[in-house]
Amino acid sequence: MTKLFHLFIGFALLGAALAFGLFFTPDNGKNRGLRLSMLLGFAFFSGLGMGPLLDMAVRINPTIVPNALLMSSMIFASFTGVALFAPDGHYLFLGGTLLSGLSTLFWLGLINLFFQSQLLFQVSHKLLSLKPSENYVSKKSL
Repeated sequence: MTKLFHLFIGFALLGAALAFGLFFTPDNGKNRGLRLSMLLGFAFFSGLGMGPLLDMAVRINPTIVPNALLMSSMIFASFTGVALFAPDGHYLFLGGTLLSGLSTLFWLGLINLFFQSQLLFQVSHKLLSLKPSENYVSKKSL
């Protein structure tokens, strides 16, 4: 098991190296094949490196991975529909607001790892992540 784990860690590191190579290789028009192969290699090796993490998640709760796939697909489809049917430029600055909220959730979760506050958990996960979504859907469906 340990050798297999090290193999998956090697795949993840190889994927990270390809991502850095892609980042530091300038696009001059002549090296697009190289950059495309780096991108495909990054996607392939980072996917292989996720194996142990997905295995651990499935061992903890088998519904985590399908739930994450379903929720990500629903969010992607919702934002795609909004982008397709909204007037031009109407939701142009929505990305900044969403990224600010995501950053707030990340930092509150990181702080909660050290302080382990039940109040901070409830505020960050229930109020900040669920209520805006519920309010948006309920107001748009009326």
